[in-house]
This record gives sequence, C-alpha cells and structure tokens, in this order.
Amino acid sequence: MQHATQPQRDTMIDEVLRTNTGSSSPLEIMMKDQYANYVVQRMLEVANDQHRAKMLQFVGANMQMLKRYTFAKHILARIEKAYGKLG
Repeated sequence: MQHATQPQRDTMIDEVLRTNTGSSSPLEIMMKDQYANYVVQRMLEVANDQHRAKMLQFVGANMQMLKRYTFAKHILARIEKAYGKLG
C-alpha cells in the first residue's frame, strides 16, 4: 500500500471494499485478522477521500460487531483518534 501508485492503491482498496452476497466482506475479514488489521490501518492512511469515507461508513455500520474482536479494536481506536467517534 505504501509504495503503490495511486491507481494501484485504488484497485486494491476497491477489491477490499467489494461485498459478497451471503458472506463476510474482505474488509471485515481483514479487520479481524491478527496481521491484516495493520494493512487496513495503512489503507486508511493512504486512501483517497472517497475510499476512506466508504471504509469509515462500513466501520460505523458494523461497530458493535467489530468491538468483539481483539484486532479490530486496534483499528477502531486508531479511527477514533484520527477521525473522532463514529456512530
């Protein structure tokens, strides 16, 4: 994420933000993962405004569920520090 070009970042973030009918989204899975949550944190830093807004919208809509996962809590704390409380 950090060394990619903006078009490459956009493509990767679009893929992570896609939703699957009937299953967890890639973003949700990544937020719960011990290592992938760091990638999500970096994505928030390098995302354009539109992608960041979509990510924050997802987090706000799924806040209660995400609070139950240790590694998602790291992202929630970082978001709260950087952008304030969501929902």
